[in-house]
Amino acid sequence: MHLFLLPARVRLAGRALRRCAHHARRAPDYRHAGALPLALLTLLGAGAPPASAHEQSIGTGESPWAFPLNTQAFAARCQTIYLATEVGTRGSILALDLDVSRAPSRALDHWTIRMAHTEQSIVPPDPGGGKPRPWMDGDWVQVYYRESEPAGTTGWRRFVFDEPFAYDGTRNLLVEFSLSSLQRVLAGLCRSSLPSTTEETRSLTSQVVVSGNPLPAPGPADERPNVRLLVGPHVGGASPATVKNDAPATITVSGTHIHAGATLKLTRPEGRITATNVSVTEDHQITGTFNLTGAPLGFYGVLITNPDGLSDEQPGRLVVEDGGVPLAAAVGRLRATRAPSGKVTVEWTPEEGSDVAGYHVLRAARLEGPFPRVTPRLIPPGSRTCRLVDGGARGRAGQYYCLEVRHTSGRVQRLAPVSVSAPAASSRGKRRK
Repeated sequence: MHLFLLPARVRLAGRALRRCAHHARRAPDYRHAGALPLALLTLLGAGAPPASAHEQSIGTGESPWAFPLNTQAFAARCQTIYLATEVGTRGSILALDLDVSRAPSRALDHWTIRMAHTEQSIVPPDPGGGKPRPWMDGDWVQVYYRESEPAGTTGWRRFVFDEPFAYDGTRNLLVEFSLSSLQRVLAGLCRSSLPSTTEETRSLTSQVVVSGNPLPAPGPADERPNVRLLVGPHVGGASPATVKNDAPATITVSGTHIHAGATLKLTRPEGRITATNVSVTEDHQITGTFNLTGAPLGFYGVLITNPDGLSDEQPGRLVVEDGGVPLAAAVGRLRATRAPSGKVTVEWTPEEGSDVAGYHVLRAARLEGPFPRVTPRLIPPGSRTCRLVDGGARGRAGQYYCLEVRHTSGRVQRLAPVSVSAPAASSRGKRRK
């Protein structure tokens, strides 16, 4: 990749690279985060976005609103719902722009942006009875934080995320802005849009106007700040999901915002394998050939990098198995179900005619592992469904299970993992909304 920049832009690029490298080193797995894409976004923040990033605009209203840049309060918090139909397809949200019509009079202290998925399309109703209205909640990810964010100027103001948000493309997006300050000054204003009906309220706000007071319960607001979301490439599933290590393999990866000239790699902690003969179909599919002869067995992540350096990496998308003499089928079906008590029941059906000596059940909190054994001894194969109840899984979220199959020949086969599912709720067991 070649960048042709004016001298002033070169100096700005250097400062951006140093800032992003500093934040990347503080983040987990910083070696895979890539400081260069963040630096490029910082560099281009005031101009056009990178070619492979998709810019999604939401809101065209002109109403000035003190939220979320409400420096006229000692503390302020704002939550806003953006519908899935407005956000668009899945992808990694790399940055957010606010349309500032009046810059705040001073820097924003403890300026924080968080994002979450939500099933809600409007704010919760007033519970009545003198009870406080709750804030909306979700799978929060803190995407941006600055102890002191410069006041900036008017126009579109870009906040390049410290941690991209993996938007799933189906649920609504919940965005939260918050700040605090030791003094009250003239608030900044952002352009916002108003709903078409009063039944479409999608914002909650709260502020502290007396120093030392706690943040009160939120109230509904008609306004929603106009935003632009910068969405980068997203890695979906791999097909086939399981390959052998005895020959090259052609693998197709689905996703979004994938552009011509992108690279495709398989990743493990000990190294990467780069695909050859790479081709991109529109912007949602990439295919490449990997030389997997003699490759280590186990789980591999998939990394897609667009020509400008923007990338996405998802762990555990591919399993590489032993490519020796084909193993007899060992399992017909594997599933893991969590009971209301928190215990997980793992069930599988042995295939008839397989040469299985026994099974080990393995468990992990993340899809990419590691997968330690749950069973101290081999579980012998049965003629019907095999079952294991894992009481040690209680209180742990996001569990994954897989089987390690021991064959009579001594060879070991590890099957692709499954995620834990919840049983269908009964009328007694349904949670209150």
